[in-house]
Amino acid sequence: MDEQGIRELEARLKQAMVSSDVTALDALLADDLTFVDATGKVWSKADDLN
Repeated sequence: MDEQGIRELEARLKQAMVSSDVTALDALLADDLTFVDATGKVWSKADDLN
């Protein structure tokens, strides 16, 4: 994937996050997503979508 493709996906992800579009987020985020928030809590994709 080239830089333009990545920029387009990032824009779609940002829009999905801003509009709380769970369907789009489900499609854009990896199934094995995990991240840690500022408090140290670990979140999965399912946690994030809920």
